[in-house]
Amino acid sequence: TTADGRPALGPAVVRLYGAWRRQTDLRRVAYPHLLALRDRSGETVSLHVRQGDAVVCVECVESEQPIRRAIAPGDVAPLLRSASSKLFLAALPEAERAALLTRLAPDDAELWERLRTELPRIREQGYATSFEERIPGAASLAAPIWDAAGTMVASLSIAGPVQRVTPAFIAEIAPVLRAVALEISQQLGFSLPTARGIVVGATHQQANPS
Repeated sequence: TTADGRPALGPAVVRLYGAWRRQTDLRRVAYPHLLALRDRSGETVSLHVRQGDAVVCVECVESEQPIRRAIAPGDVAPLLRSASSKLFLAALPEAERAALLTRLAPDDAELWERLRTELPRIREQGYATSFEERIPGAASLAAPIWDAAGTMVASLSIAGPVQRVTPAFIAEIAPVLRAVALEISQQLGFSLPTARGIVVGATHQQANPS
């Protein structure tokens, strides 16, 4: 465990998402914000990075409510059908995204059609949502975290049961989530002019679809 009692990630998990030093810095910077956002939203808040064709949870603060979305550091999910997954897909260049989707879902015409509609909206609004796409009864929203070069390095996600994570809840909490993700990004050296791919913070700049 770490000095403050949180679980330390073992070598096997470290190998999963690589760049151990960078991700340790990310966790250290983000953790206080995760705690505050959990208390503000009442729901589970987690931090995810992309590793190849998967997203990996690298930090999580679970909701204190009896019925909650359970997530743990080290959890791995395919890069499809979740708020964090769609956020990473939206930030990818078109050619890389098409190649990845061909690998992951070559025959899923319904998924391709949904993403063609949804990804431009994600880039424009600056966050992604998911309702029971991967886990029945669960919903989530996620906002991007950027590094100093303007590259999306992680997603910050709020998740809970669909009975609480409703469209009305999302409309209220999404601006807060985006502001927290931007604050973490700025602590990692990000500045607004370097943004690429997805609208960030409270800006209204035009998103680049590539």
